[in-house]
Amino acid sequence: MAEYLSCQGSRESRQRWQSFISRLFGPADISIADERRFFGDIRSASLGRLAITRVRSSDELGSRRKSHLIGDTEERLLFVMLRSGTLSISQGNRECELEPGTCTLFDASAPYDYRHRVPTEVVNICFPAGLLSTRLRDPRRYIARRLDEQRGLNRILSDFVESLSRETDAIPAPLADRLAVQITDMIGSILESSHRELHIEGSAVQSAVYRRCIAFIESNLADPDLDPESIAAASGISVRYLHSVFRGSGQTVGDYVRKRRLTRSYEDLTSDLCRRIAVKEIAYRNGFRNPAHFANAFKLEFAVSPSEVRAAATPATEQG
Repeated sequence: MAEYLSCQGSRESRQRWQSFISRLFGPADISIADERRFFGDIRSASLGRLAITRVRSSDELGSRRKSHLIGDTEERLLFVMLRSGTLSISQGNRECELEPGTCTLFDASAPYDYRHRVPTEVVNICFPAGLLSTRLRDPRRYIARRLDEQRGLNRILSDFVESLSRETDAIPAPLADRLAVQITDMIGSILESSHRELHIEGSAVQSAVYRRCIAFIESNLADPDLDPESIAAASGISVRYLHSVFRGSGQTVGDYVRKRRLTRSYEDLTSDLCRRIAVKEIAYRNGFRNPAHFANAFKLEFAVSPSEVRAAATPATEQG
């Protein structure tokens, strides 16, 4: 169910604003330069395990300190897409300045500061930290790093999730779960794209090779014989060079293939189109030779079994 709050021009408004923000993202202190001129408008809606929030507000400073973390055991990451204004976010020893069309990731379960002195609009996607970890080896390496290499994709994602947030009440739970996985996958792609362009051994050549390898892997995940040798051969490189390129991305070849197969299996298990396909057949379709091995790997990755995901995605009228 969606939640709304609109505030304007009083100390009481600022207090209601702080209470609402703290409930959505965790306790924090919020300072307003001029409470009489303050305005804020916020809309938040749940989509599966995601919370999508659109925030418009005048100048403010938000701070989450160690004292705010007492009793807060939920680990949450926040993907922030700036639509208008300017926004500064700092966490740890990093600070980034966002402009319209740029985005960043920060840890909502750790201390941080944000500030803006002009009216600003952002679209936030808040999700359990473990959800993105199924897509990326180390999501926290992207914390407080400005991403602007994919402005077009950022805007598409921002428009997409904001549109979805207005329709969440009409989206069936199984579809919501599937959309949440797909959105997380898009966020992972944006983060990976930025990382590979800027950080893979500092080499444009290796970045191009990496993209070529990823394209081949994505097209052949169903092949149980997909391995470093076949990937390297299809990409015209040696196996040793393949491993070197993936080391630069922070993820091994095997890890990437395994996580993508598991993510696709999760999507299939929650898909209406695959509802009548047996769990073991979904395992085979995504490149797993052994259903038992698939079930063990799936539970290690998502902390639930394939059958539990399937059951949760099946309407009550079809159960039993």
